[in-house]
Amino acid sequence: MVIWAIFAALTDTFLTGRNIQNILLQSANVGAVAIGLTVVLIVAEIDLSVGALEAMAGAVTALLLKFLEFPVALAIALGLGTVVLLGAVNGLVTWKVRLPSFVATLAMLGVAQGGAFVLTNGRPVNRLPDAFRFIGTGSIGPLNCRPSAATVVAVDSVASVVAVVSVAAVVVEPSASPLPQA
Repeated sequence: MVIWAIFAALTDTFLTGRNIQNILLQSANVGAVAIGLTVVLIVAEIDLSVGALEAMAGAVTALLLKFLEFPVALAIALGLGTVVLLGAVNGLVTWKVRLPSFVATLAMLGVAQGGAFVLTNGRPVNRLPDAFRFIGTGSIGPLNCRPSAATVVAVDSVASVVAVVSVAAVVVEPSASPLPQA
């Protein structure tokens, strides 16, 4: 809040609707990732592969859309499904093999980042279908809300509730915690 107050005092355009919307859109991805990582950190683990998994999801989705002409919803679902499976590998290796999450997710960072690079030949995938571009650039409703922002707010809300319930379950039943008991 202090930073917002400083910027508001320095310029008369900071608190405009357009600027606030831009700030919220730019920070939506960080907010979504932060909610997931909060739960990871609460159980004393770490995930270094998040950014690379995002790149992999984007690469898979974009390639399915552009070159195989998949429907938008299916391409997004398969892109997300790919990284859910890779994330599950992280969890299983940490849990079953007892490899520290730092090491497991650092290895997955290399796998996912390299995989995304190979899939795209290190180049941006452009000229995606209009229906896909609408998610990030279109607007709905009288507030000119972008579909991506509305989706992130909805997903963040659900994820927040799940995180709070998960943490509450561990507080109520300490034996449910993966942390060593004192």
